[in-house]
Amino acid sequence: MDDNELKNLALMMTINCVRNTIIEEYHSEDKINQEEMKEFNIEVSNKIYTFLKYFMHESEKEREKLMLLMSMFSTNGWNQPEIDEDFKQALEFFNKYN
Repeated sequence: MDDNELKNLALMMTINCVRNTIIEEYHSEDKINQEEMKEFNIEVSNKIYTFLKYFMHESEKEREKLMLLMSMFSTNGWNQPEIDEDFKQALEFFNKYN
């Protein structure tokens, strides 16, 4: 995957996995203004892109360092991820007609 594809993937992940969540509801209720939302989107897409770039394009040793560093930001107490049903249903619907 080249750098432009990684950037596009980061943007798609930002839109579909972060932006199109409850954060959009907060934005529509004016709990987050337009400028704050823009800053949020930029920060998230930059972080996702950076993570993907190091994870997918660096050496195994650099990937291990990245994962060690990221694991220092503990997620103790967080629920384990599950398949998002809305996302899954949208994909199934799309697959039905393509």
